[in-house]
Amino acid sequence: MGFIYTRLKQYDQAAFFYQLTIDLPQGKVDEKTLASALREMAVINFESGDFVSAMAFAQKAYTTYKIKTLSHIAL
Repeated sequence: MGFIYTRLKQYDQAAFFYQLTIDLPQGKVDEKTLASALREMAVINFESGDFVSAMAFAQKAYTTYKIKTLSHIAL
């Protein structure tokens, strides 16, 4: 749902859905899904002009993608 709202530029609605995903306890959400929610929150904050928050979300997304990638290599 968040992705659809993001593409419609209804950022308040999109952020609500992404934040639900981000707030889930660790282990209750796939890392790829979490990283996507963090990335989209970065986009929303960037579009809104909140560059500091956008960078923070982007860095969290990158770290999450990196952990996901490294865990697959270790297998």
